[in-house]
Amino acid sequence: MPFIPQPHDLEQITVLLTLGAIHLTNAPEDEFTFEELMAAAREYAAGEFELEEADVRIIGLSWLCRKTPSGKYRMK
Repeated sequence: MPFIPQPHDLEQITVLLTLGAIHLTNAPEDEFTFEELMAAAREYAAGEFELEEADVRIIGLSWLCRKTPSGKYRMK
């Protein structure tokens, strides 16, 4: 039986966000916006999973990124 991701699946959300952050980070000092991260994560989801901003905001990003003084994010 194939794995079918469910909406609000924490593991799926964290994997997609991690992949998105890695995609946007070529060097340690690279920064990205929340919108850029969501777009990259949704690209990795490839329509197989609905990544909702509300779910991401509930989980937060502190486990993955630091917010910079410019208001952007940088991967830890």
